[in-house]
Amino acid sequence: MVTPVRAGRGLCGLAILLVAGATAGCLTPETRHYVPGQALAKEMECQTQRVTGELVATKVCTFKSQRDADKQSAQDARDFLTRQPIGACPGTPGCKP
Repeated sequence: MVTPVRAGRGLCGLAILLVAGATAGCLTPETRHYVPGQALAKEMECQTQRVTGELVATKVCTFKSQRDADKQSAQDARDFLTRQPIGACPGTPGCKP
């Protein structure tokens, strides 16, 4: 049998735990965001992207130089793949060994 004193202590401990948990969420520091200068802010572009397989989209900010480098890299890969010789499979008509 639980005595009233023990029950009171348990409820008090539970109340303290709930209050501590509630205030802990309010006391966490806010994450700092990088704020560029005026000149860099003009080149920055932010968009929401969702990676394949992820359910939650994230905000991604890039500078113009990063976007240009990504475009150039993709173009280089396309150019490399289009320049590859296409060899016929052995056994196909018109294939010379």
